[in-house]
Amino acid sequence: KNQMKAPSRAWIKMYEMTELLHLVPRNNAQFSLLAFCEAPGNFILSINHYIHTKTTIKNFKWIGQSYNPSFREVGLKEGDYHLIGDDYGIINKYPDHWDFGPKNSGDITDPINLWYYKQKYYGNMDLITGDCGTNWGDDKELDSKLLYAQLLFVLFTTGKRKTFVLKYYLPYIHQSSHLSVLWMIYQCFDELIFYKPFQNA
Repeated sequence: KNQMKAPSRAWIKMYEMTELLHLVPRNNAQFSLLAFCEAPGNFILSINHYIHTKTTIKNFKWIGQSYNPSFREVGLKEGDYHLIGDDYGIINKYPDHWDFGPKNSGDITDPINLWYYKQKYYGNMDLITGDCGTNWGDDKELDSKLLYAQLLFVLFTTGKRKTFVLKYYLPYIHQSSHLSVLWMIYQCFDELIFYKPFQNA
């Protein structure tokens, strides 16, 4: 029986951006990726497929960061993180590739975790991707925290002459602080592109 899963929309979006925005060089010997808010792993799997079918890269190093599907914190309601799981089995298969932070929660809205990822120094990674999201609109306070935290995560972890890709809902901005952090990112990078994938109508 065939156990393969069809590619998700996130997988297709990442593949499209990797190809059209030239996020991965075709002729390098190695490439490294830090994928945060990543479970169940669509961005990693998409980039892995691209690397193995379109490039000569032999050494693909990746680290996944995510809210830990097995973590249960007091105060979380059942179903708050129901979209986060190990659907493709890559957390279980590659446990050494995942960094859930000092609390083992992976919650990037927790300042202790954010500071840990900054101190850990992932600035040598070639590409950083963020796929943060919930059922957007159900909890505007949580949505706002996630949008803000992922912008800080990018500032804390993206090294010089490196690239990031971030899922960001526009004009889903509830606080002026989001615009302020986007302005900081604009000041810190040579180029800032807002890209709408063809995959979504």
